[in-house]
Amino acid sequence: MLCVILANVWESKVSLSNTNRDNNFKNNNKMENNNEVIERLTNIESMLQQQNLLQKDVLNLTEAHTYLDISASHMYKLTSQKQIPHFCPQGKKLYFRREELDQWLLRNRQDSTDEIETRAANYLLTHKRN
Repeated sequence: MLCVILANVWESKVSLSNTNRDNNFKNNNKMENNNEVIERLTNIESMLQQQNLLQKDVLNLTEAHTYLDISASHMYKLTSQKQIPHFCPQGKKLYFRREELDQWLLRNRQDSTDEIETRAANYLLTHKRN
């Protein structure tokens, strides 16, 4: 009789344990889904911000350093050394034309090895020594 009672208690514990495990699994699954939704929303927000930057012609300092993917302190350094084109209409806030930032990014182009070799070959062909 005692064995039957112990077996029933054991089955109840196992059943309760399985139920708790199932509930924990469901809760964890919900949390994972929530985290996934939050992550996706964050990605969408980031993409919308990037798209807004591409539509603006004039950017403030925060937008400009985000657009160039450099730190704000580096952006301040570039402006203080007058290495990057910018506007400071009232002496405080900095503004940048997106088009000028693009041109600034594309300066100092480095030729590829193929381009250098082609130019060298053309030079040798046109400047032969007799």
